[in-house]
Formats: sequence, C-alpha cells, structure tokens
Amino acid sequence: MSERGERKVSRLAQRFQAAINQDVAAARIAEDLERQERQRLEQLRNELLDELEGFGREVGHFEVERGEGMVVLRYNDHSLRFEAAGERGKVRVEGEGLEGDNKLFIQEPLDRWVWSREDRYGREHREMLFDSGLEKLVQVVLEIAPLPEADLPPVAEGRGEAASGQPVESVPFPDKTL
Repeated sequence: MSERGERKVSRLAQRFQAAINQDVAAARIAEDLERQERQRLEQLRNELLDELEGFGREVGHFEVERGEGMVVLRYNDHSLRFEAAGERGKVRVEGEGLEGDNKLFIQEPLDRWVWSREDRYGREHREMLFDSGLEKLVQVVLEIAPLPEADLPPVAEGRGEAASGQPVESVPFPDKTL
C-alpha cells in the first residue's frame, strides 16, 4: 500500500476510534445519570417511609412496624402496608378494602408523591398522597376517619397537644372500598 493509502486508512481508523470513544463516554455518562437518579428516588422513598412511620407514631393509637423498606400501620384488626417495590422509588400499598394495583410514586416534574390505584374496571386513578390520598387510605383500610378540622379542639401554643388535654374521638368511615 502506498504511503498516501496508509495515511488514509490510518486517518479512517482514527475517526472510527474517536466515534467509538464518544459512544463509550456517552454510555458512561448515561449510566452515571441513571444510577444517580435511582439513588435519588431510593432516598426519597426512604424519606417517605420515615414520614409514614412518623405519621403513624404521631397518631398515637396505631401500632407501627418498621422494617427494611417497609412500614405497616395497624389499628384494631386492620393493617395498611407500604413496601418498597423495585429500584425506581416505587412503593406498593396493600390493605383490606383496596382494589387492584395500588402504588406510590414520585410525580415528575412536581417531585410530589402520588397514590395510583386501579378500580375494578382496570381504570387508573391518581391522587396526591399528602393532599388527600393518605387520609383516604387510612379511612378505607384502617376503617377510621379523622374529625373535620372545625371539630378539633384548639391547639395549645407551643405544646402541640389539645388545649383541653382530652383525647379526640374518631368517626368510622362508612365506605370500605375504593
């Protein structure tokens, strides 16, 4: 092969090598970003489980069980279970009275937890967990409804408890299924 031909082949080889190096670098970046996103979602899921555990303990009347990747809230003979499901930060929700597939996930780009559930016809329904979803889950599964805000006794300033010191009675939730 002539010197000119060898230079063309060598230059072609360099171009392919550069293209492959770019592909490899892009793949590494994509893998790093995916790993970081998985870690972020897993951290958010762990924070959610901490919040759910804290909620259960703050109610004071729930039996709360915390294990690796799960929280169970129990009241009387009923239990509401939140369990890590997969690597993308999802949480499976289980309890008597829930139909279909129930899960929690982060709604992008809002970065808010959403409760997703299927009805008996396979239609998906979504609701923000901390707007009304958690309240509905507790009502349906644990069969307990909170008092309306207006019926709560005033809160003593700085102490975080009812001014009267009296326990608040709960009202049973009439509808057991969603």
